Amino acid sequence: MKRTLVDNGSSTNILFMDAYKGLGLDENALTRKSTPLVGFSGEVKQTVGEVTLPVYAGGINRQTKFLILDCATAYNAIMGRPGFMTWGQCHRHSIKP
Repeated sequence: MKRTLVDNGSSTNILFMDAYKGLGLDENALTRKSTPLVGFSGEVKQTVGEVTLPVYAGGINRQTKFLILDCATAYNAIMGRPGFMTWGQCHRHSIKP
C-alpha cells in the first residue's frame, strides 16, 4: 500500500476508510466500535470501527489491528507505535541535557 505514514508519536494504527474500501474489503468485516481519537492540534474524530489485517513488512507477515477512520487525508494508513512493536522495531532512547 502506498502513502503510509510511519509515526512513532501515534498511539494507534489507523487505516482510512477509502483505503479500506480500495482493498476490496467488506464493511461487514469491521468490528463496529466508535473510539475518539485526538489529533495533534486537539481535534477529536470518531472511528468507524476496527479490523485486524495481515501486514507484510521487512520480510515478516503479522496480524495487525487498525482503527478505521472515515475522513479526508493524503495518506492511506498511519502506522503508530503498536505497528512498530509488532515487528520488534520500537526503540528506546533518551535525551541528555
